[in-house]
Amino acid sequence: MEKVTNNCLHYEELISNYLDEELEGKEIQELEVHLGTCKKCKKFYNLCQRVDENVETFLFAKKTRTETESRKKEINKSSLDLLGLGEEAANVLVSNFLSFSEKSSSEGNSKKKA
Repeated sequence: MEKVTNNCLHYEELISNYLDEELEGKEIQELEVHLGTCKKCKKFYNLCQRVDENVETFLFAKKTRTETESRKKEINKSSLDLLGLGEEAANVLVSNFLSFSEKSSSEGNSKKKA
């Protein structure tokens, strides 16, 4: 097992600041040189980077779900007002529309990636 030094503890703090985009040129350069030579700090950097990505993905998904629910409520109200539908019928109509829209959108994105 690799030994953790005080030097590495310093770089772990720099890694955190780097991922938060709080470092300036000289510190960035110093960190990048260290990551090129220290396997322990490189592993720590990779782990922190994955954690950041997972947190961002989670927060984006949560925000998207919240926005979808908000859109659904707005559309339901508009449907009730414009079409004279009952609340239950409007809910079904909007749910089907949003499901179709999300499915079409994801299919379009996978075609773009191909």
